[in-house]
Amino acid sequence: MISSVSNASVAYSAYGNASRIAKPAPTNDLSATPAQATVCPTAYSMEERIESTYLYNQQGNAVFDPIIALRHQADQGDAESQYQFGLAFDSHLRNTFQSPEESYLRRAAEQNHPAAAREYANRVISTYYNNARGFFSVRPSFEDAEIFFRRAATNGDAQAAISYAELFSKPPILIAGENGSFTHNPILQRDAVRQLNDLQDALHCLRPYAEDGNASAQMEYAKLTFELARRVEESALPHKLQDPYLDVAEAVGFLGQAATQGMPQAQYDYAMLVVNTYQGENSLWPDSLPLPDYDQAEQYLRAAALGPSSNSEARQAYAHMWLSLGPLHDRNGQPIPNPLAQRHAEEQSDNKRFAMNYLYGQATQQRDTQAQYRYVHEIFLQNPLIDAAEGVEFLRQAATQGMPQAQYDYAMLVVNTYQGENSLWPDSLPLPDYDQAEQYLQAAALEPLNSDARQAYTHMWLSLDPLRDRNGQPIPNPLAQRRAEEQLANKRLAMGYLYDQATRQRDTHAQYRYAYQVLVNNKTENINPRADGRDATTVRNEALGLLREAAEKGHPLARMDYGYELLRRAATMKLSREENSLERMLAAHEEAENYLAPANPPGN
Repeated sequence: MISSVSNASVAYSAYGNASRIAKPAPTNDLSATPAQATVCPTAYSMEERIESTYLYNQQGNAVFDPIIALRHQADQGDAESQYQFGLAFDSHLRNTFQSPEESYLRRAAEQNHPAAAREYANRVISTYYNNARGFFSVRPSFEDAEIFFRRAATNGDAQAAISYAELFSKPPILIAGENGSFTHNPILQRDAVRQLNDLQDALHCLRPYAEDGNASAQMEYAKLTFELARRVEESALPHKLQDPYLDVAEAVGFLGQAATQGMPQAQYDYAMLVVNTYQGENSLWPDSLPLPDYDQAEQYLRAAALGPSSNSEARQAYAHMWLSLGPLHDRNGQPIPNPLAQRHAEEQSDNKRFAMNYLYGQATQQRDTQAQYRYVHEIFLQNPLIDAAEGVEFLRQAATQGMPQAQYDYAMLVVNTYQGENSLWPDSLPLPDYDQAEQYLQAAALEPLNSDARQAYTHMWLSLDPLRDRNGQPIPNPLAQRRAEEQLANKRLAMGYLYDQATRQRDTHAQYRYAYQVLVNNKTENINPRADGRDATTVRNEALGLLREAAEKGHPLARMDYGYELLRRAATMKLSREENSLERMLAAHEEAENYLAPANPPGN
């Protein structure tokens, strides 16, 4: 417990003398200013100055010390003195506190001192989010952060209102517990209705500051509104909100105002809101507002990319905006002209050059994986401006760092190089490692939705034909030289991918390729990833059904193969002595001719 004035420790020092003797408390006025009292000698340590109530000079008179005077005022209950003293010395005194309530910051906060409440809440959050133990010897309650951020917010502190909102918008799943352990964030343990009401309450605290034009509050208000709208839609519980009023249009307006004030993050957020609206990607733009100005979004994005605090996301978004000038889409999904594509050719060229420079800087200096991939994509597919060898290295680095799309693109670059199909592999580089390409393609194929990678991996393993060098001469396929067991395992995996795409996703090309492997290449022994014990006849019949489905969808090769399969079966029927075999043979012939006629698909 902190000592009161009546029983405080008392210290004495001669100037420059480290000896200490106790003296009775004098009657001097401790509120005196330095001009009215002797200044404290420097012989006293900081700890003595903090923990003492009076200091004396050699003559036995109390000397003035601003720290002691400040603590005296704090102990008398002055909130500002408690705030100032606690801000500087709470951490020094933490071991003398029996509970967090004895903190001087906490005392000032309980008197509704906004800065003290915000700082105390910040220290609580730092304890739980950053595992910072320097502020408290006895851990405060996590809920103290909510209580005092809110108290500061309702007493005029805008930053506290923002911090209060951030508690609920994207809270971490785990927070620091006792003895270095981690525990679940109590905010996320609340029921759905309570979490929605927390967000709504944070909005109410932010609103006055957003209306006053505080750009940070406006941006946080918009972010919180979008988050609340998303959760309300997902939970289907809007009627259980304490206040069901949720104005997304107002939030968009606040975000636009923050962008207009030059706040880079708000500029980026507003621009991406506009971009997503015109691309139809989870747009939050309300129907009550007219479609936004795309040119204005470009200006905001450029400002965010150029600003001193520019972030990589803004630069990449700006690069993407200028390097893909395809049509936009209205609310009905109908294409509309891209206004950037209608600007002067010189302006377009300048902005594209800026975009490529941004990507290059991030790819080379920051080693940003997304930028490396995007830069290479632009080099190879859009505008080859530099040495392609550098682009290949960027793409390989992005693949090595685990980016599935880069893994697929690099692998296909290698595959096409060895197949002589429009190879972009630079002549200045040696031929690439085909085994490494197989590893990248296998990694990319593990992504469940990456159907292109799965089909490419399947083709790689089910057609182990010789590769070709730069002169078109055949060279051995390294995959065909692996051990038989490894080849079998990879072929089974490849057939499993094909089977999944053919049966679950009903992919037409996968249906054809799967059926081809079973019916033409007779690979019934490797195609059963579930090992459900089906015999070869059952497998072939299922494959024939998939081939027919692909043929009916108009797949040209499936139509041809299915027609030939019908002819083969008709020939079998001709030799059969079963009843009605002739009628069934003629019907099979007629059906086969229908599928083998490209211009007349079934049903037309």
